[in-house]
Amino acid sequence: MNSLLFLFLLLLAFPCYFSTKTYRAAVLEFSPYQFQPGDNYQLLLRNLAEMEKYISEAKKQGAQIIVLPEYGLEGWYEEWDRDNILPILEPLPNYYAGKTCNPCLEKCKDKNGNNIDFKKLPVLKEASCVAMKYSIIIAIDGINDVQYCENQTDCPPDGRFQFNTLVVLDEQGFLVAKYHKGHNYESESNYFDQPKTPEIVYFDSSFGVRFGMFICFDILWNQPTYSLVYELGISNILFPTYWDNFDPAFSANEFQVGFSKSNKVNFLASNIGYDGFYSSGSGIFSNGLPLAFYTNDTIYPSNRLLIADVPIVIEEEPSIISFDSNFLEFDDLSIPSFKKFQAIPGTSGSLFLSVSGVDCQVNYSISQNQSESFEIEEYALFAYSGLGFFPVQISFCGLTRCVPDPNQQFDCDVYQTVHSNTFFDSFEIESNLQNSQLSFAMANEDGLQIINDEYLNIGNGTISNKDGKVFKLLSSVFLQVFQE
Repeated sequence: MNSLLFLFLLLLAFPCYFSTKTYRAAVLEFSPYQFQPGDNYQLLLRNLAEMEKYISEAKKQGAQIIVLPEYGLEGWYEEWDRDNILPILEPLPNYYAGKTCNPCLEKCKDKNGNNIDFKKLPVLKEASCVAMKYSIIIAIDGINDVQYCENQTDCPPDGRFQFNTLVVLDEQGFLVAKYHKGHNYESESNYFDQPKTPEIVYFDSSFGVRFGMFICFDILWNQPTYSLVYELGISNILFPTYWDNFDPAFSANEFQVGFSKSNKVNFLASNIGYDGFYSSGSGIFSNGLPLAFYTNDTIYPSNRLLIADVPIVIEEEPSIISFDSNFLEFDDLSIPSFKKFQAIPGTSGSLFLSVSGVDCQVNYSISQNQSESFEIEEYALFAYSGLGFFPVQISFCGLTRCVPDPNQQFDCDVYQTVHSNTFFDSFEIESNLQNSQLSFAMANEDGLQIINDEYLNIGNGTISNKDGKVFKLLSSVFLQVFQE
């Protein structure tokens, strides 16, 4: 073959042979300056300037996209209402297909074709400029949207819609996605509205990956998750969150790895970090495999940048299982049921609970060899089914370290359990709960550190450790969320 022709054909084939199979992602756990009455955009710009240090570092390490946490710009304020949060909201432009709006360059029009006044959008503009400066995709929550609506029939009495908002800005600073949180959590309804129906939002990146997104509490609902993953086939999810850790069933990293595994997706989760282990837990997960993760097990604020190479294609596709799960017969319980035991070295045992339709059994074996500082700890089998935690029915079955509850509300404290010293040779949870898109098999060890999925056996309503894997176990749980 002619050498020039061969070289030409080789160059044509080059992208096929050498195309990337991964992208490089970053998530930031971040402790922001907190909102105080009278604060305005300057607070958000101050927190964005702190975040920029980590965005710069992420870019230096080759990251192509970074996810920032829910409430990472504004922090948290217990007394927010619709009026006192207004000074930090911005009337964000609507997103239109294609690259039509670049806030940094002040090139963007409203729905009537008029130029937008960017004096009203200082934080969106600055975030766009940061994305341009470092040539990185930024997914940022906290540039929250206010839309005035005086002539609409469903308009709130104060004449405006206010939304917890995630915006995505590409490497050139263009606005490529805007998502309004679909399900408010607790007091958020005092100052944020919800869309009539959850929004289905996604965008296509320059490196060939389509990303879907939702925020925090949305993860417990069938929409938008079902449409993104099962109807549109999107396998890369952005997840900013302010997650309250409730061990043993609701710690952030456990839920993140469980969602990734159950739905066969890449999951980029960025949690706020300002109140220590109460809300810590960020990570990058691929089909349940932790590529990078972090949990702060102290009471002190922390920042942590996580970076990982993420496979573009997940070979294993999720099985489509209907969300119309049959409800178990249950009472509206307010507390879980516990059956406690002493974790004495060298002992083994089996316990059973049946609570409101949930049958739950644990088989365990405590290691004979423990650390020199070992003190006998109490553990418990626990089960629950009801609406006592969230306005969705949740049922779970699991094993957890049991510590006294200072408020005497529970037989075991489900909020302060962070550390354990007991090594388990084996543990097995068996329940009558079923695998589905909203089923989560989770396990963690001392310090809220998740146990890698490759060390676990996960079946239909079951979870156990693989032979020979000894863990300083904190908790293990199989949880199912039911949707109507």
